[in-house]
Amino acid sequence: MKLISLFILTLILVFIFAGCNRPGATAQSTQFRQSPSPTVVTPTPTRTSTATATITKTIIPPTLTLIPSATPTLTPTPLDTLEPSKADGVILGLLQDPGDCLAPCFWGIVPGKTTRDEASSFFFHLGFSPYNTTHDGRDYTSYEPQLKGSFSFGVMLVSQNKIVENQRIGMQVIGSNGITETRWMAYSPKALIQRYGKPSSVNLTWNLESGNTTFFIDLYFDDYDLIATFHSPDGPEPSSPQECPLAVRYDYVILWLGKNPYYPPIKGVPLDKGTTLTIDEFVKLMAGDSDRSCFTLNLEAFLPH
Repeated sequence: MKLISLFILTLILVFIFAGCNRPGATAQSTQFRQSPSPTVVTPTPTRTSTATATITKTIIPPTLTLIPSATPTLTPTPLDTLEPSKADGVILGLLQDPGDCLAPCFWGIVPGKTTRDEASSFFFHLGFSPYNTTHDGRDYTSYEPQLKGSFSFGVMLVSQNKIVENQRIGMQVIGSNGITETRWMAYSPKALIQRYGKPSSVNLTWNLESGNTTFFIDLYFDDYDLIATFHSPDGPEPSSPQECPLAVRYDYVILWLGKNPYYPPIKGVPLDKGTTLTIDEFVKLMAGDSDRSCFTLNLEAFLPH
């Protein structure tokens, strides 16, 4: 059964008839924290800074195929590439409401089931040009459009034997305004906990370099093969070690979906070591108001040893 959900096609048609007019922007590379072995779009292996992603120069034209629905019935004709403004509207709509596509599904792409060609056809319909490379028998395909308002959105698909194994999604603001939750509300820390329940684990990273006190929160949902990382460029100062995860701004968010994720985040300090909170207490805190979601950090846990 083909597994890219019918709700995606429905959303696309809604945005087409609605005539959304969001001007497109020039594509830029999304920044991540770690770097992979192959030459693809990847994060650098450090928590202290982000590095500009590097991509291969070989552009692989996508093969236009039928967009499968959630039922055995296929769409009778291939879909043309959307205009940039309409594609932006579809993408932003899915970032706010992904429907019933539970992780590790992302926009109908399910690791272990969806073929690489099916995924390519869907992204081609949204106007995404792929960048492709191969390493150790796996194919790495990345898509990196930049949307209205300097909002960069990137997808990395790792495939083997033409089947998507796992995927990594990056959302980043290019500039200093941070990602407003209304743009990606379906993937905020609060929304993920409401959708998937208590995380399997929570890790924190607090960079204490002079003039650069950034902060990371990593949420692990093992039952859903989902890892989510949220980066705040404005971490607390050592003199006032309090973090408010629902009130701070985030300049990028990364999601890993599928088993054996491709270069997952470096392990940070476990929640119970970096704070006095248990995971249950953290979950309760995250369900509250943004101005009351704060907790105090244990400075000693984040100092070099």
